[in-house]
Amino acid sequence: MVEETIETIRKAEAEAETIVREAEQKCEQILTEAKETAQQKRASGIAASKAHSDASMEAAKESGEKAQSEAAEVTEKEVAALQELASQKEEAAIDMVLSQLIQ
Repeated sequence: MVEETIETIRKAEAEAETIVREAEQKCEQILTEAKETAQQKRASGIAASKAHSDASMEAAKESGEKAQSEAAEVTEKEVAALQELASQKEEAAIDMVLSQLIQ
């Protein structure tokens, strides 16, 4: 009877060791899968952030180019207006000088 009890205890210990080993293996498997998932999500997040950053940078570049183009157009119009005004004043000055010489 004592031998049967000892044998039952040994079987229970062996089963417990098997359960513990399986649990440790399952734990390692879960940790490995969690690490892989975390790395994939991190890489995906980095890629998404980069894409968003690139899109924002491109939009800012286009906005800057548009503002620069509009400023160039305004400047060209102002230069043309100033050249026209200078031309008119030049003609007026020539007329005044000629009228002064004629008198």
